Amino acid sequence: MQGYAAPSSFSWTLASLAANSARESIMIDNSSVKYDDYMVSLWVGSAAATIADENAMYIYFYASGDGTNFTGQATGTDAAITLGTNPYFGPFVIPLTVGTNVQDVVIPSVAQMFGGIIPPRWGMILDNQCNGAFSGTEPNKFVRGVFVTT
Repeated sequence: MQGYAAPSSFSWTLASLAANSARESIMIDNSSVKYDDYMVSLWVGSAAATIADENAMYIYFYASGDGTNFTGQATGTDAAITLGTNPYFGPFVIPLTVGTNVQDVVIPSVAQMFGGIIPPRWGMILDNQCNGAFSGTEPNKFVRGVFVTT
């Protein structure tokens, strides 16, 4: 059986994120709680008129074993980031359709993005490829620790 920790909000400034830009979340520290997995929920809004066919949002994942050295250009802080060809994990793809401007996103297993094992510290990078800026309203974002019960 598995159990779920209470939802916990975290810092990741996505309001008004411009098209063709990316932003990393603050690092999620799993070094002391040691959850087996995490579930992520967020709401993302964009300008519906700007979405074209085959546009999407991509969520990549970064990791750190020590809280100082991170995958690629990630820093562990809520900040803008340039993706380039850095070695991130993922992506979790959020496909978009013309006329749709709000996405309720649930990533049911973060561990899956890391090959089945959650690193001690990890975070996410959202790459906005939806052809328009995100809504000016900051979305709700939550992580929930997932653990095995007996």
